[in-house]
Amino acid sequence: MIVPRIALGLLAAAFALAFFLSEREWGLTSMPRVEEIDTLPATPELAAVRRYTEIGSGLLPYLPREHARKAAALRAERQPLRVGFSYREISILRLPIWATEDNGLVTYIELPSWYQIALINDDQVRLLERISGRSYSGYSFPRWKHMWGWLFLLGLIGWYLLHRRAVAKWREETGII
Repeated sequence: MIVPRIALGLLAAAFALAFFLSEREWGLTSMPRVEEIDTLPATPELAAVRRYTEIGSGLLPYLPREHARKAAALRAERQPLRVGFSYREISILRLPIWATEDNGLVTYIELPSWYQIALINDDQVRLLERISGRSYSGYSFPRWKHMWGWLFLLGLIGWYLLHRRAVAKWREETGII
């Protein structure tokens, strides 16, 4: 009977760690996010791309806990222009369970209150690749990085199976049917 208790304790400790370290919300959320792919150099060739991004296509909010951490740090200096991938993440109990493409490749600047993003189409991606000398068109979004919340459900199922096996073994040893 000790193995299921240890497994449940480890699962509870892992959940507590994820709860305190995760920047996600407690309830069920579907939040737009952006994942950094590359930081672009501050060259004169990319000045037009920076202006295009500053005018922007949209704003992506920070998560509330992320906002508090980033707001003070981002006020001090001019932030670099970055290329990222815009996606939407679904989470519950501060655990990510799914992610899907939202806007795809974007350029963005982190501002004190939000991400300022600019959508880029295929022609703009090729132009950006030519100017920066890097390849972005073959980027594959790592969806698996945003699905680890399912591990807790699998852990609960594993704990339940261990518990049932321990109870069956205990009943067999004590003669209780």
